[in-house]
Amino acid sequence: MKARDRLTGFTGIAVVRIKYPYSGDRYGVQSRVDKKGEIPDLRSVDGKDLEQIDPPPRKKKEKPEKEPPAGPHDHNAVMAR
Repeated sequence: MKARDRLTGFTGIAVVRIKYPYSGDRYGVQSRVDKKGEIPDLRSVDGKDLEQIDPPPRKKKEKPEKEPPAGPHDHNAVMAR
């Protein structure tokens, strides 16, 4: 998820979430690779200070499988009896 820190304006991709039982979530946010090709360090951001910039990709809805009709499948054989 692409995110921005509301306090500093730092933007990047949230790559890790750390859940603390008493203080809330923190996220590791990493900016893009710089012009030299070096990968920048992660910055730890408090979850309440983080805002989502772009929506996450939507999950495709799976179509439910059609169940076969209940009862005998060969209706002609039942009528012939």
